[in-house]
Amino acid sequence: MTKLILYLLESSAMLAFFYLIYILILSRETFFSLNRFFLLGILVFSMLFPFISLDFNVQGSTGVQLPVKEISEFRRSYYESMTIWEFETLERSRQTKTTIPDVTTNSESIWLIIMLIGVFAIYIIGIIVSLYRTFRSLKWIR
Repeated sequence: MTKLILYLLESSAMLAFFYLIYILILSRETFFSLNRFFLLGILVFSMLFPFISLDFNVQGSTGVQLPVKEISEFRRSYYESMTIWEFETLERSRQTKTTIPDVTTNSESIWLIIMLIGVFAIYIIGIIVSLYRTFRSLKWIR
């Protein structure tokens, strides 16, 4: 799911960037076939660009892999030590029979849900406005 979201973000960014170039440079041109070609090219390029992977430093990639491997090993050992620590604190809390409520994760998840609902609401509002404009223009043509 995250790959799809990243693809959509990259594609939308490329589409917005090239459309801005079109508006700034080509919108006043009277070569309509060039404008059509450019607009269709923008669509195709924005859909295909996220699939392109450019590796300029192929030789230096092995040197980068070693620090990344060390970081991943450090991260794994960090998570292992955290699970051991959580197990020890859980045992202590069972012995003392006191529980500490976890407020931070609950409030963070609430904010995440609120942000996702906000983004979804903006998306739905955009769809409604676009459909309204489309139906209004179709009514005007009719």
